[in-house]
Amino acid sequence: MARSRNIKPGFFTNDVLGELPALTRLMFAGIWTLCDREGRLEDRPKKIRAETLPYDVCDADEMLQSLEKAGFLHRYEADGQRVIQVLAWHKHQNPHVKEAASTLPPPGGVTALPEEAPDKNSSSTGQAPDDTLPLPALAGLIPDSLLLIPDSLIKSTRKLRAVSLEISLTEYLERCKAESKKPIPADHAIHAYCLDATITDDMLQIAWLVFKDRHLTNPTAKKYTDWPAAFANSIKDRWYRLWSVDAQGQIAWTANGLQEKLVIENRMNEAKEPDHAPA
Repeated sequence: MARSRNIKPGFFTNDVLGELPALTRLMFAGIWTLCDREGRLEDRPKKIRAETLPYDVCDADEMLQSLEKAGFLHRYEADGQRVIQVLAWHKHQNPHVKEAASTLPPPGGVTALPEEAPDKNSSSTGQAPDDTLPLPALAGLIPDSLLLIPDSLIKSTRKLRAVSLEISLTEYLERCKAESKKPIPADHAIHAYCLDATITDDMLQIAWLVFKDRHLTNPTAKKYTDWPAAFANSIKDRWYRLWSVDAQGQIAWTANGLQEKLVIENRMNEAKEPDHAPA
């Protein structure tokens, strides 16, 4: 199973790796995605080529030999299995704690690698390399050249990126004003939805004003990246219970809706509520 890996600039500037053909370097990067948490994978050249270079004609076995000769990996046989060990694996990455344990035997007939006691102040969940293993000394990569980024961290990063794009309704309305556009575009899908649901323009107008009031007067109100979509959801899910539909499919104001409608009409009559129509 392929796993997410991150390649840092050191990978491309490594002069030892740079002596190898471009396709070999590309395959080496792909091998990282095939390794288990100990940096091991089955030594099956044809399968490795199929998974890392599916559109290229090449001799994967010869390329693996080149990488071993350059000191980037170690090919060996243990317990009747042919295995590849990427060297200095734990020096360059930090496996996620939930990543499955390796099922491949380590080099030299060792059945398990001793795990370094984690520092209680460290977030590392990886294992320390065993210096006693008969691996070539040269790993050929600078310490930060390759680093595993767990899928959970990638998802967290995406979530943080999305949160950073969220803005308040006040910011959104100011942006709309600066760009001379309506908060809810005339061609937004919510208008067609309202027609199909027989929600009247008056109901949509009141719903927008209630929606706006809730988000402008509440200092802890949610922020969104897409305010038109948020408003559309408030209509479809009837956040404010402004109307109801009877068994015959007839839509009508609820008591709550009539109350909100009365408040808004009184405010508008007193000129306290300027025109904030959604479309």
